Amino acid sequence: MEIPVRDLRRYWNLAPKTLVHVGAHEGEEQPAYDSEGWGRLSTVWIEALPSKFPVLAARWADRPNIHVVQALAWDIDDAIIPFHVMSNDQSSSPLMPLEHLGLYPEIHITECLNLQTRRLASIELIAEMECIDFICLDIQGSELYALKGLGPLLERTQSVYSEVSDRELYKGGPSFTELNQWLSNRGFHLVDWEILEEGWGDALWMRNPPSPLSCYLRRAAR
Repeated sequence: MEIPVRDLRRYWNLAPKTLVHVGAHEGEEQPAYDSEGWGRLSTVWIEALPSKFPVLAARWADRPNIHVVQALAWDIDDAIIPFHVMSNDQSSSPLMPLEHLGLYPEIHITECLNLQTRRLASIELIAEMECIDFICLDIQGSELYALKGLGPLLERTQSVYSEVSDRELYKGGPSFTELNQWLSNRGFHLVDWEILEEGWGDALWMRNPPSPLSCYLRRAAR
């Protein structure tokens, strides 16, 4: 996460009791979530790659508040679409890599899996949440598809943290501007972002943000 979890708590007063993380990979963010006391009521990790699911499930088997679901988050249920597995795992995506191949020539497609899609609204653990305090999306250009798959659950969502890009790293992936417009039209305010030299990064939207000065205070403190 380009904006550290500790900064999200410190500058944006984020202390989510319920948390959904889409694009689990190997759960690298869980220690940071733990250090800030995030997700104490429920944390749901979503991972598309079937090979990652048993590892993640075993890691947190003794923690009843942490749940792992193997699913390709999309805007419709039960479609079968190709999932491009990349040589470093983390860059894997249902979208075909485009500029990503030029930026990172050492990363390449190793295989293509046909996976079944699932809307986040169809995942019972998420649908049962009265409020989704925080959702993090790290799914390589398909973040908007996953958000659309929340359906009416988006109205229960208080903050969205998503990977964003000003370049077409993956074919059909929305630009930062497009994603911001979509969320703005649904009551979210863009409050913070970090963009790397390569033209991608992370951004935070909130329904009820504190002072907009928080973004500048965080940058000044670096």
